[in-house]
Parts: sequence; C-alpha cells; structure tokens
Amino acid sequence: MTDRILSMNSIALARINSVLAAGLALLFASWWFASTSTEPDVVRTFSLIGIIPNLLLVPGLWLGNRTATTIAGFIAPFYFAHAVMELWANPAVRGWVLVETLLSAALFMGAMIYLRGGAPQQPTGTTQDD
Repeated sequence: MTDRILSMNSIALARINSVLAAGLALLFASWWFASTSTEPDVVRTFSLIGIIPNLLLVPGLWLGNRTATTIAGFIAPFYFAHAVMELWANPAVRGWVLVETLLSAALFMGAMIYLRGGAPQQPTGTTQDD
C-alpha cells in the first residue's frame, strides 16, 4: 500500500516538474514577444537559451526520467541566478523575473524532492533470500 502511494506521489511530482519546466519555456517565449528592446537579436538569443533546454526536458520530466530530472536540477539554479541578477539590475522587467525566480526555485526543489525520495529506484541486481 505504501509503495502504491509513493508511486502515485512520484508520478504527480514528475508531472508538476514537467509543468514547471514548460512554464519557464512559456515565460521566456512570452518575454521574447513582449520585449521592446532596441537590440532584438540579443533578446531572441537569450530567449532561445531559456526556451530550448526547458522544452527538451519536458517530455522526460513528464515520464519521470531520472536523467531529465537531474539535468533540470542542474540548470534550474542558473535560471534562478539570472532572475536574481535581473531583479537587482533591471527594474523594467521585475514582473517577468519575479515569475522566473519562483518557477526556477520550484523546479529545483521539485527535482531534488523527486530524486531524493519520490523517484522509483532502478533495480541494481537481484538478491536471493535464504
């Protein structure tokens, strides 16, 4: 019974992580279209850097892939650091980066929780009980 509940919780957590990664990609896409920058090529380049990794991770996160979850846990702090720097340096985009801060922190915490206890373990071998 406990294994079944843990399995259901891990599936829900995997889905939440997937939605958070998709939310980050959607945030960067929206930011790109709403940008009024005088240097649109720079905005497009940095938006694609934000969009592509998240979109590549969404299917793996949805399926509960441990590798995709690990990669999401590795890249989420970079999004968080970007958001904190923009919060400090650029008052014009504080609304966008506040959402980025929340999504990246939630994705990092969700990935770590999933990897720590919610993810099903891969079998390493068989043991025989005597």
